[in-house]
Amino acid sequence: MMKILLILSFLAFFSSAVFPQGSVMLVGGGGENYHDWSDAPYGWFVQQADSGKIINIDVSSVSSWYPGYFKWLGADVSSHGLQIPDRTTANDSATYRTLITARGIFIEG
Repeated sequence: MMKILLILSFLAFFSSAVFPQGSVMLVGGGGENYHDWSDAPYGWFVQQADSGKIINIDVSSVSSWYPGYFKWLGADVSSHGLQIPDRTTANDSATYRTLITARGIFIEG
């Protein structure tokens, strides 16, 4: 019995190390604001990102409000917005290198 538990524990640990899973937050239908309904889901998002850097991306001009809000909720001070206006920018390796430094990516709508 102990051998089976040891094997199951090893497999559970190994599968989570080899096949890590991320988190997804879907929010919409209302405006965000400090000390409002949005604090709970956006705070959860910051926690899932281990309070690391969050990059919010948008196709139009990027709002400075979201990075400030994420920082207020505990995200790293390096959190910022990133405009990706077209396919060329989306496919640029510099965009990729920027995005992989983030612990969380917020797609602005």
